[in-house]
Amino acid sequence: VTWTRSGSVDNPPNLSDHSVAYDSRSDRIILFGGFTTRPSAETWAYDANTDSWTNMTPAFSPPARSLAAMAYDSESDRVILFSGAQQGSEIDDTWSYDYNANNWTNLNPPSRPIGRTGHAMAYDEQSDRVILFGGYIGGSTGDTWAYDYNANNWTRMDPPLAPSTRGLHGMAYDRKEDRIILFGGSAEASGQSITFFAETWAYDYDANRWTRMFPVAFPSARAWPGLAYDDAQNQTVLFGGLDVNGSNGETWFYNFSGNKWTPAAPIVSPAPRAGHAVAYDRESDRVVSTGGRTRTGSTAETWLLGPAPPDVTSPTLVVQAPTEGAILGSSSVFVQGTATDDREVARVEVRTDASDWSPATGTTAWTAVVTLPSGSQSIHVRATDTSGNAEAETIRVTIVPMSTVLLAVTSVSVSLVTLWFFLYIRSKRKKDPLRRYR
Repeated sequence: VTWTRSGSVDNPPNLSDHSVAYDSRSDRIILFGGFTTRPSAETWAYDANTDSWTNMTPAFSPPARSLAAMAYDSESDRVILFSGAQQGSEIDDTWSYDYNANNWTNLNPPSRPIGRTGHAMAYDEQSDRVILFGGYIGGSTGDTWAYDYNANNWTRMDPPLAPSTRGLHGMAYDRKEDRIILFGGSAEASGQSITFFAETWAYDYDANRWTRMFPVAFPSARAWPGLAYDDAQNQTVLFGGLDVNGSNGETWFYNFSGNKWTPAAPIVSPAPRAGHAVAYDRESDRVVSTGGRTRTGSTAETWLLGPAPPDVTSPTLVVQAPTEGAILGSSSVFVQGTATDDREVARVEVRTDASDWSPATGTTAWTAVVTLPSGSQSIHVRATDTSGNAEAETIRVTIVPMSTVLLAVTSVSVSLVTLWFFLYIRSKRKKDPLRRYR
């Protein structure tokens, strides 16, 4: 797999703490709110097929906010938004968005959760309920709620067992297993340090039961992870977040039936970030990550995770030493250079006309030592990437053994001494013209 950066020209602004949800009927990812230099009230729609964002500018919108939560109710064909932070205070309103009509509606349900920030929501398709858990109401909370759009009613579920109080966690609905998957989050009490969680939980609405999963391996404890369920691969995808070391750029896959987290190794990844938002585009089979805070500030980037295209590009190979046509005085020759690739260089090999390929030491920066006989010789170097594409270079050198060089230098030296002596004697005779009469 690989992350690919969107080439969309018209994008939402540099943004963090916004909310997204995938409208499967309209095949659009809907984005609302977030924080730029202040809370935003903009509504955007992303079309992965055309790789383009559209600022929807509806006539009527929810008030500006950040740290809200959204989920798409497929039965009612509505994006549901709840709560968030508006100019530093929490609001407890519930809104629905109809993409086709480009219209927001304040639903004003008679009962509702207390306003909060940093909560998470996911839509349980089989039960036709939007599930909400946790968030911050001053301190962190751990309540579970279910919203029924048709009845316009929030119900507090009060399961007998639930995750501890937390906010800024990630949630996604596993359609195949009919479970809400929760990972991570943080808790902060007034005047106390922040606690990050690395727990994995699953919620069954029909049984009203949270189950802690205890996988053997799992991502590091973190808040603000992006979570989305990939239908095609039957796995929950996690990207990024904030851990004790700062922004994180890891990608992980979770399989519920095997209760297994697997670290991914994308060919290309976005920079580490937190406060981003992630959704799965079912029609395009891509996980889409938008915005967030990197280590250099908020970003407007959109990234898509999907299968990597076929690799047909060979590595770039440079032989730095010896140079072409070099004359060398030793049969033991040090060879070095570099190799780069759009994916990854698997190996670099070196051979001579009289030897087979043997591995060099290193790949992107590599070295080798070969033994050559006297005379004109060739050194062959080959770099191969992880897809099997190869690039080769040949360097021609001349080996002149040091014994030959010393013999030649000695012969030249003797000749020069003899010539000097002859010239010296001759010059002395010219300076003494009477020598012939003595």
